[in-house]
Amino acid sequence: GGDVVKGYYLATDQRHGTVEAALSVVIDRVLGLYSLVLLAVLGLAWDIPLVMSQPQLTWLALTCFGVAFAMTLALALGFCGNVSQSVRFNRLIDRFPKLSLISRVFVATELYGRNKCVIVKCLMISLAAQGIGLAVFVYVGNLLGRDLPLSTYMFCFPLGSVVTALP
Repeated sequence: GGDVVKGYYLATDQRHGTVEAALSVVIDRVLGLYSLVLLAVLGLAWDIPLVMSQPQLTWLALTCFGVAFAMTLALALGFCGNVSQSVRFNRLIDRFPKLSLISRVFVATELYGRNKCVIVKCLMISLAAQGIGLAVFVYVGNLLGRDLPLSTYMFCFPLGSVVTALP
């Protein structure tokens, strides 16, 4: 809903760089998702003996760790500023002109990557917002008489949020 509208207005308000404008909404969404995954990983790592003692949780933890690793790698590659300048990448784009949109996405992502301080601040703000949501979740759980360890909340809350955040 709201992300589509934001992306539309950003893209139509720009004379040049509609991909770059719309990508700002996507990057915001990805950083929010990344913060949820990091919070889930932290919760799972917090109580690793419990996680390793239950096969379902072990599978869930391995999946979360894998997603966190893949997202970290993808964000690092996207923000590093070297992909669009790669000779191999440019040859691939020259060979398949329909991939030029992908090239524009990499260039725009690399532009965001030039200001790593802003990216880190955005990630910290997102983590703080998720932390507030987690605190509310723990508070309501306590009001309902659920005496669960914080680590349980720390991986249940973000995983539930990820499921509801995905389109």
